[in-house]
Amino acid sequence: MSKEITLKEIYDRCDEVGTCWIWRDATTTGGYPIIKGGGRCLYVRRVVAELNGDAPAFRQPVITTCGDKLCCNPLHVETSTTAKVGQAAAKRRAFSSLSRRMKVAAAKRASPSAKLTMEKATEIRLSTKTGKELAKEYGVNLSVIKGIRQNRMWVDFSSPFAGLMR
Repeated sequence: MSKEITLKEIYDRCDEVGTCWIWRDATTTGGYPIIKGGGRCLYVRRVVAELNGDAPAFRQPVITTCGDKLCCNPLHVETSTTAKVGQAAAKRRAFSSLSRRMKVAAAKRASPSAKLTMEKATEIRLSTKTGKELAKEYGVNLSVIKGIRQNRMWVDFSSPFAGLMR
């Protein structure tokens, strides 16, 4: 961190809303506060944690206890672990939204190693063959065939009824 950045400079770039210091300056594309220091952009919350004497390790998450990603109040900023951040995200169901499922599915389907296509998944759903026969025919595991038939895998997100089958 650059030694020229002070808590006063950070406070001057914030609006006090309740007990939070809401950052009103530059942010990343993800909406996290950033500040120029030492010729590079730094995450404000990491700077605040370091100024508080709680210097985060490389890639260690720095969170706010108030939950506002724009808050820079030193009383609300603390270092955390990736496990705790993941658990908090899971509690607020950040990993289970339809848009996230669609993005993950699109990325997997675009993979050159994907053995199936949406058309093949539809054929599997409509087939009267056994799961073992289909697994052998398409070169996939039996669990994939079961997942497709139960509409847990290869869901057709273009259909307005895609989420109703679960």
